[in-house]
Amino acid sequence: MNIRRHILIGMGLLMIGTGCAQKFTRQHFDMIEVGFDDRESVEKLLGKPRTDATGEWYYVDDEQSQHARVFFDGDGRVRGKEWMNADTGEWQGENPDAAPASRGDSRGSRNSNRRVDR
Repeated sequence: MNIRRHILIGMGLLMIGTGCAQKFTRQHFDMIEVGFDDRESVEKLLGKPRTDATGEWYYVDDEQSQHARVFFDGDGRVRGKEWMNADTGEWQGENPDAAPASRGDSRGSRNSNRRVDR
């Protein structure tokens, strides 16, 4: 009886430990490779997205104030990804749909404006 009880407790702890691990983290996000990963591998790394729009997945962790976007091409391969810096509200990464800033343009963020000179 004791052996069975220990096995059941061990299995329960194993399921809790693997099932409750948070998938949507910056570390997992950084593992995504543009041009290489596809929808299936992104879901394995980050879990199901909060929003599944055509060609774009949006992830949110309200408790940690983390946001991310992953962009896909027509074949389902990652063509870009962005992470929002919770401290500044600025997106970091590669948004393939964003227009490139021209020299000297000001880009606004939630907290401030900054001048971009290239």
